[in-house]
Amino acid sequence: MQSLKKKIVLILAVAIFTLALAGCSNSAAVTPAKVDSGISVVELTGVCTAEVIGDQVKVSVVTNMREDIIFKLSVTDEAGNILDELQMTKVKDVDPSAEFTIQADWPDVVYGFLVAKPDDNNTTGINGSYGKNFSNITYDGMVYNNGKNYIVFMSEPLTIR
Repeated sequence: MQSLKKKIVLILAVAIFTLALAGCSNSAAVTPAKVDSGISVVELTGVCTAEVIGDQVKVSVVTNMREDIIFKLSVTDEAGNILDELQMTKVKDVDPSAEFTIQADWPDVVYGFLVAKPDDNNTTGINGSYGKNFSNITYDGMVYNNGKNYIVFMSEPLTIR
């Protein structure tokens, strides 16, 4: 009888574990935006850093993004909540950077981010370089959402206090 109870418990445990795994899987594949034909694919590179300078966090990105791209530089907490942000436009031959004043309610650890969305960059010049929805960009940090590609650079964690 004891052996039968152990077998039933084991079978139930395996069944529950299998159902839990099945419930966590995403059956819909996340795919990048389709490449626009007639436009060369661009390999995007970049590194985001964040550092404390006095009472500010400086977020900097060294990247080969083309000029005229509209993006946001921000400081976030570990959960991704935006603590402060600034919208900017990429200037030719100038790497993006911004300084944000550290607030008393900020957590001890923050991150620097650059995010560029295709919706903010729907111009003929940018679509001609990067494709509609940034579909002609290759980059390890690309995020795919609703058929659009988002350019995302993230710093390492930064301890501010």
